[in-house]
Amino acid sequence: MSQAQPKSWSVVKFGGTSVSSVDRWQVIAGLLAAPEAAGLHTALVCSAVAGVTDQLDRFIKADSPAVRSQIARQLLETHRHLAAAMEVTAQDELGHLARELDSSLAGELDFSDQARLMALGEWISSKLGCLYLQSQGLDAVWQDAQTALHCNPDDHPQRAWLEAECLATADQVLQRRWAASRIVVTQGFVGSNDTGQTVLLGRGGSDTSAVCLGAVLAAARVEIYTDVDGVFSADPYQVPEARLLHHLEYEEALEMAGAGAMVIHPRAIRAAQRAGIIVSVRRAKAKPGPGTEIGAPLVDSGFSFKAVTCRKGMAAILLENQDIRRSIGFLAWVFDVFTSHGISIDQVATSETTTTVLLDRQLNRLGSDELETLLGRLRERCQVTPFDSCACVCVVGHGVSQVLGSLGPALQILEQSPLYLASLSANDLAYSMVVPDQYADQLTAALHQVVVPAMALSK
Repeated sequence: MSQAQPKSWSVVKFGGTSVSSVDRWQVIAGLLAAPEAAGLHTALVCSAVAGVTDQLDRFIKADSPAVRSQIARQLLETHRHLAAAMEVTAQDELGHLARELDSSLAGELDFSDQARLMALGEWISSKLGCLYLQSQGLDAVWQDAQTALHCNPDDHPQRAWLEAECLATADQVLQRRWAASRIVVTQGFVGSNDTGQTVLLGRGGSDTSAVCLGAVLAAARVEIYTDVDGVFSADPYQVPEARLLHHLEYEEALEMAGAGAMVIHPRAIRAAQRAGIIVSVRRAKAKPGPGTEIGAPLVDSGFSFKAVTCRKGMAAILLENQDIRRSIGFLAWVFDVFTSHGISIDQVATSETTTTVLLDRQLNRLGSDELETLLGRLRERCQVTPFDSCACVCVVGHGVSQVLGSLGPALQILEQSPLYLASLSANDLAYSMVVPDQYADQLTAALHQVVVPAMALSK
């Protein structure tokens, strides 16, 4: 006789701030009580404790065993303190963390080593969290996310190990196996390759892993709990007048996330759209507000604005070649250069004599040395002028082209600032401008002030 399928799964993900203290874990325990009472099985996806991923990154990049040893002590102390506050016994877990760090104090670390080390943050936070939930009488068990999330192979080593794409399809065998307990606690950010080794889903990958796990478990909804109330029409820390958006279509959320509204990762939105999963973004507190729901269109939205976003840390590169359009294969060569360096291009614009390329330095892990190497290669065939410390300010909303004329008052800022690139998306959903970082906040606030009166926000 075949084993009965478990009742519906609920997938919840908590960010780094939300798993950083025993007070926050008390909130998590309270939020898990409702789905358990409703007969649901819950998969709890944990980020690393706030700041730990950055510490692990510094550990990997450190150039001496002494520096790595100091960072290792800090990491251990952070988690010892959390375990003590939780009043859980975690000698085995902390011992494993110490051994993994100690084994990597000296020598070069290849991409597989980096993936293994960076994954430790989510591993230890989820282990401690599971121990705490068990201490509170909840039916919780830890499961390794790598057994559920299998990733595509990639010819580029860095992407293959540190920015892997996850295969996410319903797995009834895993659903039944994990249903042995009401609550499964697992780590975000990680998956496995075809040989079972640890790979990462890129920075911010815990959102993506939560949605992919939702697809594996055939969940209808994934709840992302964070330290903000949801997705806003602008960064509320920069623009106090920003409004909470109660509903976003997948395409709108994807444009916003890609343009700098990093409440949820773009890969997570793409995965949700493919699987037809509704994603809810809410603040992690005892009584969460309505938050923002990301899903299919509610109605034909027609003309509506949704947000003004700002993404800093960009680099614009101007390539000058006196006869680009007659130089057959020039752009193909340019793109091959970026491909060979494992760099993704964000935007590109061309004219008779120039090509302007926009790059996200953080996304591409493009440090000063890597950038200079890239520029040197490009100088082989054209004159190169880099513009570092740029920002991309983007107006997102259906029918944006219809109101470009009304943006005039906000664009007076461009009388002071260079405009390196302007772009209207072919789907008429986004209009972006690339300017120096120092003008970005001012331009964002001015654009928001102009477009908010016309915004048709979903309720």
